[in-house]
Amino acid sequence: FKIRIKNKFMPQRVEKIIYDAVVSSNYILLEPDPEVTVEAIEGINSKFEVCCYIKDYEQKNIVEEAIWKRLWIHLYCAGIHPAQAENDAGMLNSFVSQNPMILLDCVDIFKTLEKEEKENIVKNLKVEYYKKGLPIIKQGESGQSLYIVAEGVVVINMRTDGYEEIMLERLGVGEVFGEMAFLTGELRGADVEALTDVIVFHIAEDVINLSLNKNKQFYEHLEGLLIEHKENSKLQMNKAEKINIETSESLSLKMKNKIRRIFKSN
Repeated sequence: FKIRIKNKFMPQRVEKIIYDAVVSSNYILLEPDPEVTVEAIEGINSKFEVCCYIKDYEQKNIVEEAIWKRLWIHLYCAGIHPAQAENDAGMLNSFVSQNPMILLDCVDIFKTLEKEEKENIVKNLKVEYYKKGLPIIKQGESGQSLYIVAEGVVVINMRTDGYEEIMLERLGVGEVFGEMAFLTGELRGADVEALTDVIVFHIAEDVINLSLNKNKQFYEHLEGLLIEHKENSKLQMNKAEKINIETSESLSLKMKNKIRRIFKSN
């Protein structure tokens, strides 16, 4: 698909943000790697072409809608506006790392908070930067704070006995992680790594607790997010177990066939 962006933004920057938005969707395959290129310069606009592959072509329309939603929030929070959004230029020029309230207003779980509660979070959060490939959270470590992706994409992996590392999901701008350890008090249940260069907002436990004590809906939203992430983890683990069983059965069959051929040749 194609998207037009005002020429006032550096092409490399725009390509990075569009790429982040695309790979943040779990519908998109990482291999072959999605490509974002400048197709043409059209006066004051640049036309970018995106080429990517999806898991199920029958879901093409659903995937396109999901990607456009991801594109909107990634571009919006990066201060980049598509060519047709001229009237919104003033609103979109602020980068989310300089004005975190832009992001909090986009995240569903924070929409139930009062303005004062959001301002308290913005005042106390930490902005952290991670280069591609660096760990943000490690499975098994302690920690009861929340994170919001402000730019880029993170990948959540789980290490289990008997299996290789399993990718649970990818998260992009406006999505939250770390809520499981925060709500349960348990150790971190998975690794979280920067899939691209990322900026995250790190919110300490005591800052969140102030809002939890005042706002029941906020707690319910966090609890819903926890259930959603747990269900997705269970689904991915079941898929991995099925693949592992099928691989073992396939190897066993190959070995039996090879043994038969050996004995037949003798």
